[in-house]
Amino acid sequence: MVACSDGSTRRTIELGKRMQDLGPDYLVSTTPYYYGFPNQKCIIDYFEKLSNTLDKPLLFYNNPGSTGNKVCFETIDTILSMDNIAGIKDSACDIHIAMDILRKYPDKKTRSFSYLYGDEFVYDVILLMGADGIVTGGGTCFIDTLIKLYKAATNGNILEAFELQRQFRGEMDDMLGPELITDWMAAIKTNLKNKKLCKNHCTHPFINRML
Repeated sequence: MVACSDGSTRRTIELGKRMQDLGPDYLVSTTPYYYGFPNQKCIIDYFEKLSNTLDKPLLFYNNPGSTGNKVCFETIDTILSMDNIAGIKDSACDIHIAMDILRKYPDKKTRSFSYLYGDEFVYDVILLMGADGIVTGGGTCFIDTLIKLYKAATNGNILEAFELQRQFRGEMDDMLGPELITDWMAAIKTNLKNKKLCKNHCTHPFINRML
């Protein structure tokens, strides 16, 4: 997956064309960011143009906390029905909309898109409800726990999934510490470095705990 998000439709398409020439399986785009859109039709039109113009299948990364543009259920439903939209990573942390999507499309085998979730507080619930998978940030430090959680939830083992979710959140909270706003990126990078999975490079303004 290669990201092609930008601040306008034209710039996103231009970037997407350059990125797809590199041979990724999928392109990923948020809504355009920085500017708030006056209505949901702007967002629908944006994804229609991306879907009709770019050759690679597209994953919609719904992340209003970063883009400033909230997307309602009806808009998400419309986007997911577009021909070249492969799925969604939903990081809106709006469990009500997530449940509405999974209630409308309860069968993984028949729905035309993949539903992936990014809220690390409810991985157990979302998988038990039928999400295809999860996409995690800090959870990259605890893959063994998340694999067990995924298997328990997708096999319908409710109590085991609940307990593994509690374990995962405990591991996450211990890693992140009290100063979440300033420490979260450095905490993740430091943890991955200690596991010899990456170098601990944090760009300013994130705080590098190793300094």
